[in-house]
Amino acid sequence: MLSQNRSQATSLKPFLNHAGETTIEQIEKNQQAIELLKTWLAEEVPATELAERRSYLAKLKQTIDSQRLPGSKLYSAEAE
Repeated sequence: MLSQNRSQATSLKPFLNHAGETTIEQIEKNQQAIELLKTWLAEEVPATELAERRSYLAKLKQTIDSQRLPGSKLYSAEAE
């Protein structure tokens, strides 16, 4: 199974230009995205926009659960 995973990873390598060869290389490749996320986290969000975002998230969760089978809900009380 391990050799199967290795051969699959090798066969996908031409399509994974964003993947580093080593952990260190991958961390270096991720730096630009990490910096962008840090700027987003540092932003001050106005209270009105925060309320809109929370409302949107609640509607998104409701929509997701409405498309799932009973017993497979992710966000409703049934999921707990």
